[in-house]
Amino acid sequence: MELPIVNHKDYFAKIGDDHKFPIKKFGELANYLLNNNIVKNFHKPYPCSDKTLKRAHSESYIKNIKNKTLEDNIVKKIGFPLVDSVVQRSLVATGGTVLASKLAIKYGIACNTAGGSHHANFEGGAGYCVFNDVAVGAQYLLDRGLAGRILIVDLDVHQGNGNADIFKDNKN
Repeated sequence: MELPIVNHKDYFAKIGDDHKFPIKKFGELANYLLNNNIVKNFHKPYPCSDKTLKRAHSESYIKNIKNKTLEDNIVKKIGFPLVDSVVQRSLVATGGTVLASKLAIKYGIACNTAGGSHHANFEGGAGYCVFNDVAVGAQYLLDRGLAGRILIVDLDVHQGNGNADIFKDNKN
C-alpha cells in the first residue's frame, strides 16, 4: 500500500519572497516526495467547510478571515498578510488535515504536507496559524464517532496553545 499523502498547489501562498516564514517548503516537500518516488500521486483536499470549521473556531472569526476584515492587530498576531492566497491556503490546508484524518481511519496512517497550525484558538489565529487544522480534524473525527479519544502529539519547540485552548473542556 502506498502511504496516503495529502497535498495541494494552494499550500503555497503569495506572502512575498522576503517574508520570514518559509512558505516555499510546502512545494519543495511535494517535489521531493514525487522526485524520490516516495509517492506517485497526492490526495487533493477541498477547502474546509464552514460547518466543520465552526466546531473549532467562532463564526465571526471565520467570517472575518473569509471577508478579509480582521483588525490589523489580529492580522499582525497571525503574521501573514490577509490576502486571497493566504485565505485559500488556510481553508485548503485545513481541509487537507480533515482529509488526512479520514484517510488515516481508512488506511491506518496518512499525512498532510501542510498543517500543524497549533497556535490558532477558538477566537483567532496567531503564530502563522490562521485556522487550527489539528483541532478541526480531531473534532471532525470525534463528531462523527470515528474516534472516541484523540491524543495530539505536538513536537514543535513550543506548546500548541491553540489546541490547549480549544480542547480545555473536552475530556476526549
